[in-house]
Amino acid sequence: MFQKVRPSANSRQASQSQDQKRKVLIRNYLKDKKVLILDSSSLSRSSLGSLLLSLGAKSSQLILVSTLSAALEEFQRGIPAVLISEYSPGSGNTSELFRRQRSLSPVSTSETSADTTHLLSLLMTGDASGGAVGDAARLDVDLVIVKPYSKDGLRELISQKIEFKLSHSAYSQAIRRTKSHILEGDLASAIEAFQIARSIQPATSRFFTEQAQLGQKVVRTGGSSRSIAFAPSFDSSGGRKENFQCLTDLYEVLLKQKNYAGAYRAIQKMMPYFSGESEKVSELFRLATVTGNLSDLHQYYPLFLSTQNRSEALIQTVSSAYLCGAKNYSREKKSSLMRDYLAKAVGVANSRTELATPVLRQAIALLVQAGITAEARAYLRRIPSESSDYLAMEYLIANGDRDSSGQVIDQGWKLLGRGIQDPVIHEILISRLMERGKRDPAENLAHEAARLWPEQSERFRSLTAAPSAETGKAGS
Repeated sequence: MFQKVRPSANSRQASQSQDQKRKVLIRNYLKDKKVLILDSSSLSRSSLGSLLLSLGAKSSQLILVSTLSAALEEFQRGIPAVLISEYSPGSGNTSELFRRQRSLSPVSTSETSADTTHLLSLLMTGDASGGAVGDAARLDVDLVIVKPYSKDGLRELISQKIEFKLSHSAYSQAIRRTKSHILEGDLASAIEAFQIARSIQPATSRFFTEQAQLGQKVVRTGGSSRSIAFAPSFDSSGGRKENFQCLTDLYEVLLKQKNYAGAYRAIQKMMPYFSGESEKVSELFRLATVTGNLSDLHQYYPLFLSTQNRSEALIQTVSSAYLCGAKNYSREKKSSLMRDYLAKAVGVANSRTELATPVLRQAIALLVQAGITAEARAYLRRIPSESSDYLAMEYLIANGDRDSSGQVIDQGWKLLGRGIQDPVIHEILISRLMERGKRDPAENLAHEAARLWPEQSERFRSLTAAPSAETGKAGS
């Protein structure tokens, strides 16, 4: 019969001593740090506050808030070294809190080399979706905690993270140097720093091994788009935060090398893990346009619609991308796709009055050029009536509808007589005058147009060089 082996008194004492040392280590880490907890649930706030106090935080340094605005006000009084926040409490986004907290980090050569040993950040979420994971990686958050959680489990996770920060500072510094050298394209220094990191903590170096290999591949191929094939995939086994950061670093390397095709492929892989961040969504549309992947734009429209706090730069980039795609489909004689992209361009720009009219003008011009004047008139009704833009686009549509140059010429002179100045009116009228053999008035009008819009002077002068073949195709 087997006897149960019990730990000796010495081993129990050693374990208790080690546990006590650990508690002292964590207490000393927290005792002088300002702690801010943002949670919309009063019960959750109280529970988290109690947990931090039991670990060693001081009650005088513990701040509990329920709203983002209250947290931002508290940041004005002093940025907390320990930040625990819900992913998106109520309205607003907590990303700004984590960015401001990182401003406490000493930085050497780049943001990636910031030392965050003295900072602790936790992101709480009720949904383990890619959005929370992606934001956590981008913001370099220490822990992502999915609600509901056990108090003991959370205590252990926080304790482990603090221990890691304190006992692995040399490892962390070596990793930061590795990332910085990769971004700078200094492969030799990156490998040297990485070897140091691996010798210190080999058990957790998988992500950085992959990252160093990626950097090596990028440098060796001179920024070839094939390097993206070495990016690790996201899987259910964990490590999504690290792999996401790996892609982020690769994306920055490719952009720095002006390898836009590779950067586009990288950001495509990253986007499902962003929660509609305006800047990144804008970059996705910009790179799709720059690389000629215009057919991809249709699948990104829901992403734009889900983006909160859409900036004017985002709206302008997205509407321009769809216009570029519409022009491409117009050249390819793909009327249905052209009209779909025009509808999206107009829909995007419609939220900004100052952007809507220029986009509507271009949409109308493309439709008139394609002979779809009925749809062009529908867009015309969205422009304020009797404005110069409205009258110019109305004239453009009328020019596309009418075969008689005499009627178009009469209408054009009437508009100019009313003081309506627009390059579209001048262009159509010059072309129609040349068509009727009236060179002198056409040349006089071309000189006037060149004076009013000098950036288009060559265009206006070319209209009088020979009978126009552009009638009915004048644009904005």
